[in-house]
Amino acid sequence: MQTAKHFFSLEGIDGSGKSTQIDKLIEVLTSEGYSVVKLREPGGAKISEGIRELLLDPAFKGIMGDKTELLLYNAARAQVIHEVIQPALDAGKIVIADRFAWSTFAYQGYARGLGAELVQRLTEITCGGCFPELTVVLDLLPDWDDGAVLAWLHRRQAAAPGREAGMLLTGALHSRLGQMVCKAAGFTNQPIANLSADDLHRIAAQ
Repeated sequence: MQTAKHFFSLEGIDGSGKSTQIDKLIEVLTSEGYSVVKLREPGGAKISEGIRELLLDPAFKGIMGDKTELLLYNAARAQVIHEVIQPALDAGKIVIADRFAWSTFAYQGYARGLGAELVQRLTEITCGGCFPELTVVLDLLPDWDDGAVLAWLHRRQAAAPGREAGMLLTGALHSRLGQMVCKAAGFTNQPIANLSADDLHRIAAQ
């Protein structure tokens, strides 16, 4: 897949500190005179946010098909690329996404069992040449056993009972998000870095 310069993404499970680290990174970049656009996935544009509401609506839990979910994520992504990301890159800005296509590889491709090949074909259609030149995976749970992961996930699901939380339960016992993303990165031969939040903050501050 073709990558776009000055386009970066952070991946990690809910609560891993992605938004906090993105804000710290943006603070450093703006202090150096860069113009930065921040967005979340799915979302970041009006149509994409509408699709996000569908994806996370508890009323559709257990009803929405896995392929429907996959197509909706890609539809939201295609719109935010068209409306926000590509125009920002064309204007010389830096774009940082809170999640991007790697989450789809991890959740729909591996956790949902749809396969990396299918996800890659759709990703190539959706993204074209607009794929992050680097993705950082925040490594939150290096020493947690399956019981600790389950307890954490149940707490997250109780706090936010949307589809995304339920989706995490599917693949968590077999592999952390970072491992699934790195597996997808190996399949597609794309640049990726598996870092802790402290690592990222230290690099940004240099």
